[in-house]
Amino acid sequence: MKYKLGKVIFDSQKHTLTCSSHVRELDPKSYELLIVFINNHNDVLSREQLITLAWQGRVVSDSAINKAVSKLRQHFEALIPNIEVISTKAKFGYVLSCPVEKVGYKKHKAIFSYTALGLFSATLLIVFILHIMQLDQSTGTEVTYLERVTAHNGIEIHISASRLGELLYVTAESATNQPSQLILRSTEKRQESILPLNPKYFHSTVISPSGKTIAGVKKQNNGCIITFYDIKQNRQVDTFDCVSMEDIKLTWQNNEEAIFIRARKSNAAPFFVYRIMLATKSIQQISLPLKEAQLGGDFLLAAHPSKNLLAYARYSGVNQTQVHIINSISLDKVATYDINHSLNAITWHVATETLYLANQKSLYEIQEHSAEVNLITQLSYPVHSISASQVGGKDVLFLSQYHASTQLQTFNINTKAATTVFANAALNRLPKKLKNNKTLFVSDIEQQHDLWMIDDGSPKRLILPFEFGFTRYHINHTEEYVVFEKAGAVYEYELSSLTLNKVFDATHKAYAVNYTNNNHDLLYGSNKTGQWQLWYFDRQLKQHKQLTQHGGYSGYLYKDKLYFTKREHSGLWTLNKNKEVRIIENFSNINWLNWQIINGSIYFYRKTSGIWSYDLKTTEERLVMPTPHNFVHQYTVHADQQSITYVHIQPMQGDIQKLTIQAHH
Repeated sequence: MKYKLGKVIFDSQKHTLTCSSHVRELDPKSYELLIVFINNHNDVLSREQLITLAWQGRVVSDSAINKAVSKLRQHFEALIPNIEVISTKAKFGYVLSCPVEKVGYKKHKAIFSYTALGLFSATLLIVFILHIMQLDQSTGTEVTYLERVTAHNGIEIHISASRLGELLYVTAESATNQPSQLILRSTEKRQESILPLNPKYFHSTVISPSGKTIAGVKKQNNGCIITFYDIKQNRQVDTFDCVSMEDIKLTWQNNEEAIFIRARKSNAAPFFVYRIMLATKSIQQISLPLKEAQLGGDFLLAAHPSKNLLAYARYSGVNQTQVHIINSISLDKVATYDINHSLNAITWHVATETLYLANQKSLYEIQEHSAEVNLITQLSYPVHSISASQVGGKDVLFLSQYHASTQLQTFNINTKAATTVFANAALNRLPKKLKNNKTLFVSDIEQQHDLWMIDDGSPKRLILPFEFGFTRYHINHTEEYVVFEKAGAVYEYELSSLTLNKVFDATHKAYAVNYTNNNHDLLYGSNKTGQWQLWYFDRQLKQHKQLTQHGGYSGYLYKDKLYFTKREHSGLWTLNKNKEVRIIENFSNINWLNWQIINGSIYFYRKTSGIWSYDLKTTEERLVMPTPHNFVHQYTVHADQQSITYVHIQPMQGDIQKLTIQAHH
C-alpha cells in the first residue's frame, strides 16, 4: 500500500519514503511508528498511547520514545527540509500534521478516506491490538487475523503439524521452572494430550505428515539415538546412532520412508543436511560441499508434507541467506533463491509448492513457479517456529511466538549476593564493565541490536551508521575505544567523541578482535587462508602477521606472551618457544565470547558449573561464581576482580497462533 504524506510517498510494503528521485529506507522502529501515526491521523498521541501501539506495551524510557520520534523526523527532514511532519503538542504528545491520502483510492470512498478516519480510530486500535494483519493484495496471498490456539502459562515452542491438523509442541512454565511437556493437540477437536515423553531427554521432535509417528532425538548418559514413537501403540523404536552429531533438527519425507537431519559435529563446525533411509538405516550427506563449509552452513530445513520437495536455508553472509530447493527423492536441484535478510523458520504449504519464510516479525512466501520472495505480513511479536496444515478444510499456518527479555545482574564474589544493574522488557546482552560505574552492552531496546551505555543508571544508545548486531567487541585498557568486527571488516569507536573509524576492510575476514598490550595494535581470528588462525595487525605499519600455525580463534597478549583458543579444538593454549602448549583442558570454545585475563588470572566459563579462574603462576583453578538460575554465558569480570556482571534471562510468555491463509493461483 502507498500513502501520500504531503509531498512524500510512503510505500508500506517496501518500507520507503520517496520525494522526487530521493528515497529513504525506514528502519523497523521508524516504520512501525509511522504506521501508528497514519492509523491515528489528526489524533494527538500521548506517550502512553505510543507505548501501547508502537512498543506493544513494553517498558520503554522517555528517551527511547524521543529518539524514535526524532529519527522518524530526520527521515522526513532529509527529503523535505524545514517542513514539520510530526508536531509536538506540549504536555499532550505527538501528531502527524501533514495531509494523508491513500494512493490509488478515490477520496469519496469513505472507508478509505482519512477525512473519516476519526470515526474509525477506536476500531483501528482494537484491530491493532488483536493483531489483524493488513496486507497489500499484490503479494498473491490473503491472510486473516491471528487466532490463539494455546494459552498455557509459559511458552509453547518447537511446533510441527501433520497434514490434517494434529499439532505437536513443547510447553514449559519458564516463570516457575516447571519441567517441559510434550503436547499433542487435535486442532479440529480442540483436544490436548500430554505424551509420555520427557522433552529433557526426547527432543527435536517432529510429527509425521500422516500424524501417526513422532521422530525425535533421545539423549541420555552421553548417548544419542534418533528414535521413532508410534502414537497409537505408545511404543518407541530406536533407529539411528547420532552420537557424533549436535544441534539436530529433523523433518519427514512426505512418504515417510526417509527422514532428513540438520546437524553439525560441534558448535564450531558448520551445519550439514543428511538423509536417512529408514528401511536400510543408510545415511547420505546431501548439502554443503566441503569447499563451502566456512562458518554457518545449512541451518534450516523443511520437507514438503505431500510433495517430493526439500528446502534448506544456508548462511551466505551477514544478514544474507540462500534458500535451496531440491527434489527429495532424486536430490536434483529445483531452485535457488538469494534473500537479503536472515531467516529463523521455514515451512511448506500443505498442498501447494508455496514456501513460507519467517524473519523475526516478518512473514514471507515464495510461491510455486515464482522467482520472487514476497512479504505477506508484519507480526507484533517474533516467530520462533512455523508449521502448515489444514483445519476444517482451510489452509492454516501455526506460528509459535514469544519475546525473550534479559536483565543485567552483578554478582559480588565475596558476599555471593547478586543485584540487578539494568532491567527492562528488551534483550540485553554482552555486558562490559567500565570504570566510573559505566556499563556497555548490546540491546534491542529500539527494535534492532545496538550498542548502549549505562551511565549513572540511565541507558544511552551509541549512534552508529548501521545496526551493531549481536557482535563481540573489546575495549582498550584506557577505556577510550571499542573495537569490533562487522562482516569481516574491523571498526573502532571512540567513546568520548562518538566517532567511528574503519581500521581495515573485509578482505581479511576478521573475527573476535582484541586489543594488544600497547592499546593500539590488534589480534584477530580469521579463516582467510582456509583455516582459522590468529593474526596480529600492526596499525602503524599497516601489516598483518600470522601468529599461529595449527589453529587460532580468539587471543590476548599478556606480558608479551600469547594465550589463545582454537575454533576446532577445546582448551586454552599458549605459545612457548613457538611450540603450542594447552594449559587448560576443560575449556570449551564457547568461551570465544568473553574469556578474560586480569592481573595474571584467566577467567572462563564451564558448562553446568559456572565461571572459573586459573592462576598463571600457580596453575590453580578456582570456581568464583556457580552458575545462577537462568544464567546466560555472557559476562564481564570487573577489573578489581571482586564482582561479575552477567546476563540473566527473564521468564517468558508465548503462545501458538493460527493464521488462516488462501493462496491465489
